[in-house]
Amino acid sequence: KAVGIKGSELPTVIDATAGLGRDAFVLASIGCQVRLVERHPVVFLLLQDGLNRAYQDEEIGEMLQQNLRLLNVHHINELDPNSDYADVVYLDPMYPHKQKSALVKKEMRVFQHLVGADLDADELKQMLSREMKQKKAIVHCLILDILLDMPLKLT
Repeated sequence: KAVGIKGSELPTVIDATAGLGRDAFVLASIGCQVRLVERHPVVFLLLQDGLNRAYQDEEIGEMLQQNLRLLNVHHINELDPNSDYADVVYLDPMYPHKQKSALVKKEMRVFQHLVGADLDADELKQMLSREMKQKKAIVHCLILDILLDMPLKLT
């Protein structure tokens, strides 16, 4: 819903922080054309290997080959805004670990340990609004971060 799927209208999407490709897989399985960008070199190779294997799958391989493509760039700023147009740019950065009582799932803890936090998430958001010619940008962010960025209005 967030990417703008309305009836048979399926947007083209650039997943600018692809990770292991879960969000992109969901969008591709719905029918969206998704291009993936992953900045971390180890995660890029893991994603590339996983996609190559998935492309060979008898049930979903053909659909994935048509709808899901890993771009050979390691940062969204390497994209050409004129030729790499997408209706939606999807950004889901890895936020720094916060102290809380519930632990993040084990898989995500391992992933966070490997990749670390996206310390330049704000820079990515600004670059999206400044340079990319998309209709829509979807940015997953923490509610507290949004509240802290909002100007305080006293009435």
